[in-house]
Amino acid sequence: MSRLAHSHFGHPKKALEAYFGLLDGHGGKGATEFASKKMGEYIVDEVLSSSKEDFNDVDRAVWDGYLKTDSEFLKKGMDGGASCVTALLRGDILIVSNVGDCRVVLCRSGKVEALTFDLCPSREDERQQIKILLK
Repeated sequence: MSRLAHSHFGHPKKALEAYFGLLDGHGGKGATEFASKKMGEYIVDEVLSSSKEDFNDVDRAVWDGYLKTDSEFLKKGMDGGASCVTALLRGDILIVSNVGDCRVVLCRSGKVEALTFDLCPSREDERQQIKILLK
């Protein structure tokens, strides 16, 4: 799995918890099928196991959920991969995340704001990260 890009913003009123994910398969449907069944479960489990509710704890729990999804998929020995975006709302914290060539945008008062950025090898910083991971 490549690095995880994320962003967050608060909402003035407490909101119910919710999780959303959107996946795009690459090289077959195995990764998207696995992640669509398991990633939400892993992320929510990590978030709920965290006793704290501030941004850094929830952010870390989302990161750990992504890593567990990747690790468990690799154990299956299946081919393929996926790009994805997720959104997790917990209280007044919204954490949006992406992996791969997809992004999350927010439209507020008629203005579009990018909340994440594409993680793809055409970006110099991503090429450098890939080189580090392959060593």
